Amino acid sequence: MIFRINGWFDGLEMLVWNVAIGAAFHVVLLVVCLKRPVSAYDPNRRRYLAKTWEKGGKVYKDRYKIHLWKEKVPQFIGKDGFSKEHLKQNPTVEYLDRFIMETCRGEWYHSTSLWLVGFVVFADPWQVSWLFGLGLVAVHMPCKFIQRYNRFRLQVLRKKLIRDLQKQAGELQNTSALAPQPDPE
Repeated sequence: MIFRINGWFDGLEMLVWNVAIGAAFHVVLLVVCLKRPVSAYDPNRRRYLAKTWEKGGKVYKDRYKIHLWKEKVPQFIGKDGFSKEHLKQNPTVEYLDRFIMETCRGEWYHSTSLWLVGFVVFADPWQVSWLFGLGLVAVHMPCKFIQRYNRFRLQVLRKKLIRDLQKQAGELQNTSALAPQPDPE
């Protein structure tokens, strides 16, 4: 244990150090998250794949009622960052691929942020560590759940879009094969 509470001032000093270290950790982690290669956020990596217990994301809707509160959680959009506003228009496969990748990036950030709980438990007296640890879990777990819930839904949308595009391409081929061909001269 790094911090000890011997009086009010010690408690205040511990709070300041916890906030300062936590803020620095999150800033550094955000920079690392944004600088990592896009390939690190491949949705086919094991950590991003759906787990059996998630039932394709249904557990987030049924158990956590995520659809009722997820829009109230603030989202981070950096300068020139990715925005989900284009989803309301006709999304392309490329757009959905990018959105899916961004959900992996967000999940990585929020999962990795939970490492700070280990520091808090190690550094603080138990009376304080459970409070800070619980706060970190309360902030980051819902965000992680939102990323996973959105990714599963986007993957379903992506499959449907590809199926529709293939169907349109097949219909286009059929109509062009039936169209009268010009006579060669």
